[in-house]
Amino acid sequence: MKQSILLAALCLAIAFIGILSCEKSDNDVAKQVFLDDAHNLAKQNNGFYSKVGQVDVIATQDGDQEILKINLHDATINPYEIKLYLSKGTGYTDLKSGKFEVLFLRSALILNDPVTGKKMEFIVRNDSFNEMQAKLPEGYISASARNAVGIAVYGNHANARTHSDLVPACATSGGPGSTSCSNTCCSVSCTTGYYASCQSSCSCVKSSSN
Repeated sequence: MKQSILLAALCLAIAFIGILSCEKSDNDVAKQVFLDDAHNLAKQNNGFYSKVGQVDVIATQDGDQEILKINLHDATINPYEIKLYLSKGTGYTDLKSGKFEVLFLRSALILNDPVTGKKMEFIVRNDSFNEMQAKLPEGYISASARNAVGIAVYGNHANARTHSDLVPACATSGGPGSTSCSNTCCSVSCTTGYYASCQSSCSCVKSSSN
């Protein structure tokens, strides 16, 4: 008899803990803050959007630039890597790997953690920046957005992601006077004062006049 009572009490306790856990999980989901209308904004700006997925970040350097290599693990989108080019010494390389929403808008990149509410914004100020901003709701990109030298994306935007996207036989485009360029391997947008260079990799080169 006592064993039956103890067993019943144990079952009730387990059930109660389970209910509390479910409520907590539901509350956590309810508290998550996602980017507004991200999918449509990506389409309007010829960019792309990835709902929360694993993002791996590696910080490197090349000449006068710091580079953040951002590897995407979302099989539903074509791009598989983003490279953020930053001026050396900006201290912007504090971005760590984790689960993020990713919104790429050609002249801007937003990484949002819906759970913590932490959002990292990077912008490229060039002739296309104001055009992009005019398509966004007022204040969509905050005043604290970080200036980047450039944003490059690897992976074919138009076709399904396949191993062919990784083939480095890509046409040369861009050059002095161009702030953006693209080929079948990658695309890049560069800030004023740099020119875009696209080959098997895409980068931003400081103009000789600067």
